[in-house]
Amino acid sequence: RVLRIIGQKRSLLALSAAGFGLSLDKEYGDSLVLGGAETTLLELVGAYGALATGGNYVKPLFFLPATSDPANDNSKQQRLWDSAPVWLINESLRDDSRLPVGLRGDSIAFKTGTSHGLRDAWFVAYTPSYTLALWAGDSSGRSHEGLTGLKLLAPTAVSLMRALGPAPDWPGPPEGLERYKACPISGEPVSPNCPSFKWAWRLSAKATTSPCTLHVRRGGQIVTLWPPELFDYMTRTPQAKTALPKPVIVSPPDGAIIRLGYGAERLPLKSEGTVGDVYWYVDDAFLTKSSVGTTPVIALTIGSHRVSLLDARGLTSKSEFKVLAPKSESAGVLTVKR
Repeated sequence: RVLRIIGQKRSLLALSAAGFGLSLDKEYGDSLVLGGAETTLLELVGAYGALATGGNYVKPLFFLPATSDPANDNSKQQRLWDSAPVWLINESLRDDSRLPVGLRGDSIAFKTGTSHGLRDAWFVAYTPSYTLALWAGDSSGRSHEGLTGLKLLAPTAVSLMRALGPAPDWPGPPEGLERYKACPISGEPVSPNCPSFKWAWRLSAKATTSPCTLHVRRGGQIVTLWPPELFDYMTRTPQAKTALPKPVIVSPPDGAIIRLGYGAERLPLKSEGTVGDVYWYVDDAFLTKSSVGTTPVIALTIGSHRVSLLDARGLTSKSEFKVLAPKSESAGVLTVKR
């Protein structure tokens, strides 16, 4: 959803600035947020190294320079990201409870990766001093059971980082952050209906005083209003006290402006929070009925359009969007009016 709001073109430009050699004209789709694009170990080292330095990108070297070769000069730093959001990311990736018990306690930030079909395993570990990226796989491209980043590579990565010496202290929170009482489930400011709270950090410029909307009191009881994208998963347990959400059309998001080109001639229709079969309408004309696991696709034509749906409960949702003609120097395919 965030990718659709930002726009793939803008996201690709940001990744390109971080050293990834991605094609700006290729349509990667939603899998881009999960790493569904080509990359190399060296590119991963550079991008995660920028997190290690607090947001400064330093081009990694193939080998340590034996001489002062200008081609190996990595002294020039490029500022990629503000230090405050980078600090929040590093705090999250330093959570070593994700590691097996015997590998914890070294204050190492890390991220794992496993490709579709168990064909590749990745592990990136970093501290303020070192960034390490590991890959394991079969050169023939075959899949192997157990070929996952965490299971296979975590012991090797932690051993290598320990061999480099104790990790230095991580920097404290920079300016632009503030502490607040957060609902541990929604992350929003705690409300009287939240069952508990935790102290958390947030960006001061993005802070809101609106209390948590996930927990409400109904009929003398506190119920959890799970958002549509989590409702099906969270209500599989009989103990869950929830209220049915309204369906939401997430593709196309309401208010979207889609420019033809960059592979945007066809658009998948996706919803969240629906129950049972979904009946789709485009410009108030019936299109098709979809069941769980199927995604209708429509051809885009220039102009203003309206998509609506009806689920098995009789609940509806609508999304209005515009399609523009191709433009050679478009800043992105998809934007959302604010």
